[in-house]
Amino acid sequence: MQRGINTRGVHGGEKVEPITKALKTPIYASNTFSYPNMEKFFEAASNAYGINPEEITYFYSRTANPTSTALELKLATIIGCKGTLATSSGMAAITFIILANYKSGTKILASDSVYRSTNQFTTETLPKMGIACDYLDFRDLGALEKQLNKDTYSVVHFESPANPTMRCYDIKAICDLVHEYNSETKVTFDNTFASPVCQRPLELGVDFEVHSSSKFINGHGDALGGVIACNDTEILSEFRRQFGETLGQTPSPLNSYLILRGLKTLGLRVNQQSKNALKIAKYLEEHQKVNRVYYPGLSSHPQYEVARKQMNPFGGMLSFELENAEKVRDFLADRLRIILLAMDLGDIQSLIEWPYIMTHYDLEYNLKITTGITESLLRLSVGIEDVEDLISDFEQGLKHI
Repeated sequence: MQRGINTRGVHGGEKVEPITKALKTPIYASNTFSYPNMEKFFEAASNAYGINPEEITYFYSRTANPTSTALELKLATIIGCKGTLATSSGMAAITFIILANYKSGTKILASDSVYRSTNQFTTETLPKMGIACDYLDFRDLGALEKQLNKDTYSVVHFESPANPTMRCYDIKAICDLVHEYNSETKVTFDNTFASPVCQRPLELGVDFEVHSSSKFINGHGDALGGVIACNDTEILSEFRRQFGETLGQTPSPLNSYLILRGLKTLGLRVNQQSKNALKIAKYLEEHQKVNRVYYPGLSSHPQYEVARKQMNPFGGMLSFELENAEKVRDFLADRLRIILLAMDLGDIQSLIEWPYIMTHYDLEYNLKITTGITESLLRLSVGIEDVEDLISDFEQGLKHI
């Protein structure tokens, strides 16, 4: 029987520490591990990339560390997959999974509406390596089908809901199209905005799910991390060798410990954030100084039906447009008292930011316009505060503009 997400969050992947009987996984702050002889060392080294995460042994923390292994086991339990690989950041997970699946002579196909650093990686970094990327609005499945027949793609990458516009894409339909086109093409998917609580893309056909675990998974804004999840443990074992040994993008034991702690309340936090977000979205939708609200849980959302069949609940992220773009700077000028101006998301604290000027400041102008990143758009990451206090904060803030 599949246990609930709160039970998995508390108990999944962790055991009482065998020597000291500590209830919490310790921070194993050691670079290296010693063995009494060469035979034991080689035995440990040969199992450091283990296909079964529970059998991993340790010789150097760049490859594997006990605190990070506990995190990976809990993540696999919560995401509902056979294995995960913890990384040093969300972008480390995204860049590695795209590069690891890229095949010489092919191209990358990405949604035109993705996180700014992902866009930067595909438009600036990959071309320097001779890797060509195409971009498309994945809402149009007919256009996607035509594009897939024009070239050879080894990786198709997208996210839903998209950052920061909250565009939603039909994950299963996209995966079906891609795999019908070429069974060797891998679909990589960024599930950071939704978190494992709201959306389970691996069950919809995605090959590799990635998260910035710095966001909702950790939830406390105090640790950087990322995760790659899939159902092929042999591939993960090879990725561990490539990722840890060669690229060295493994998380620190301290960050793994903090994210491990955050996972215990993931279900509670995200469900509360989702409830708050829906109430705030409805409030903003009725406000005369707000032109448009983008939240997947609103029936007014352009992809509401798509979101409803693949998300439950609808998450803690929303965007909205003020009626006048010239008022945005004024609204953010110390008008809010509880909601903080910051570029992060997924925190227990509510955070607001201006994508046009902040997170997506250097995105090419025409791409901003075509993907809906207007000068009047604001992105809100809803926290776990009492929703009445958050709405009151908006009320006093909006009345000053």
